[in-house]
Amino acid sequence: MITQPCCHRLPCCRLPTGRLLLTVAVLLCALGSERLYAAQGTTASATEALRTQITALEKQPTEMIFEGNVEAVRQATMSSQVAGQIVEINFDVNDYVSKGQVLLRIKGDQRLANLSLAQAGVEEAKAALAQASSEQTRLKQLYDKQMVTSAKMDAAVAAQLAAQARLRAAQAQVAGASDVASDNTIRAPYSGYVLERFVQLGESATPGKPIFSGMSLDELRVGVTIPQSLEPLVRQRKQARVILPDE
Repeated sequence: MITQPCCHRLPCCRLPTGRLLLTVAVLLCALGSERLYAAQGTTASATEALRTQITALEKQPTEMIFEGNVEAVRQATMSSQVAGQIVEINFDVNDYVSKGQVLLRIKGDQRLANLSLAQAGVEEAKAALAQASSEQTRLKQLYDKQMVTSAKMDAAVAAQLAAQARLRAAQAQVAGASDVASDNTIRAPYSGYVLERFVQLGESATPGKPIFSGMSLDELRVGVTIPQSLEPLVRQRKQARVILPDE
């Protein structure tokens, strides 16, 4: 809806600018004639009070109405990142889903096994680091007493650094395996309604295949097409309001 300055108005009616100015001029001429007649000396007219009316010039906005379509700001279609059989579907079309809720699960035993293996590697790396640190501390005490050579001390320090590096590598493997395993579970990115479901229970999901589409009603916008000639005015005024069908 576009707003822009409009014509002046009288309290009793709304007229286009040209007619309004003409009407005001006619009223002023009538008042002048009536005052002149009273001055010429008619006793009855001179004793009567003249009726006056005050007019004011005001700028009123002109509203132009255009039809538009209400659409959701957040609307998306989700797809699978991994291949596998769909073993669980928790929602259907028109269901409301809260952010983070599980939409469906894809079977992924091998990916879960890889995650468990990576987690075991982290535990092993932690134990090796603890042993290397303990050995380095023991040799440091002997080295301070000049009971071991510097070569052994350097070897202990190197062993501890190597154990730390193996632990970081094992933790990185867990992070990667966790990401892959989490792809087996499709969660709602935001709260909203399911618009369409593209898969059935027991079907095979493939990377890139659509699974769900949904939208959120928390943020809405109205798309309107306006004439190009009004674009400068719209950008200048930046004023609009939405009129619902029942208003």
